[in-house]
Amino acid sequence: MGFGVGALIGPLLCSPFLAVVGPKSSAEGQGHFIVLKESRAHIAFTLIGLFTICVALPFYLFHITKGNSLVHSISEAEPILLKTTKKSRSYMSIINPATYANGRFAFGLAVFVFLGVYFFNLLGGEKLYGSFVRTIGVDVFELDKTNASYLNSVFWVSLTVGRLVGSIVSRHVPVQTLLLFQVVAHLGSVTAIYMLALSNVKLFWLLTIVEGFLVAPLYPLGIAYGDSQINMSGFCLMIVTFTGSFGDMSYLWTGGSVYDTYGPTAVLALVNITGVLMVLAVVTFRCVTHSFVTIRRE
Repeated sequence: MGFGVGALIGPLLCSPFLAVVGPKSSAEGQGHFIVLKESRAHIAFTLIGLFTICVALPFYLFHITKGNSLVHSISEAEPILLKTTKKSRSYMSIINPATYANGRFAFGLAVFVFLGVYFFNLLGGEKLYGSFVRTIGVDVFELDKTNASYLNSVFWVSLTVGRLVGSIVSRHVPVQTLLLFQVVAHLGSVTAIYMLALSNVKLFWLLTIVEGFLVAPLYPLGIAYGDSQINMSGFCLMIVTFTGSFGDMSYLWTGGSVYDTYGPTAVLALVNITGVLMVLAVVTFRCVTHSFVTIRRE
């Protein structure tokens, strides 16, 4: 939920520093607009960076101070416990999928592949739509700077609310069932966006709210589902973070080129593809899981 709140505040902070443009008359030459005020986005990014440092430094100082204090107290009271906590596994053991799957290498590897594909497409699609929704609002529906920022903010508000609601629902619905339902619902959302969103500005707003709400639980659901299959250690979460970040970077990079070449429809098609790949990843892994269970029973 904190991620959604930060993503909500970010565009609002950046908005005053964006370029101001106006329509260009035919006498002024080629192009659709003229820049009335140059962008100062670097100021917004600097402010965000400084704020991040201000938040991070006290956390790390606290972590280091408390960590050293804890080790010191343990060394005085429980020398044997200290020896146990300092014992580390070998590098090969850490990267071995069998370590997290009760010795089952093939099953552990299948979970790693599933997590990689799932989070690559989840974060890639989520950030792709969240990053281009403002641009599409301006270019297609000619929203002004303020309303375009509101549109972007609505997406992240919906995502924050969706994670709150998802945390409540997940207490009453099994994670396997909820994940399958959620990825299918999300696929329906991104398909509707691809087919209908550009036809009407009100529909674009509505589908943006729905997409933010439906994509929200998929990140924590993916981790919870992975934890139901294997022991989700720090290494497993590193895979989640790395593949998700790589998907974020890859889809944004691709989306920028696609938008410049083919326009907003192609970007929405790319978002739709991420939804298809996520459903395929979940269904395929469920089938693989079933086959492993069948083999073990036999």
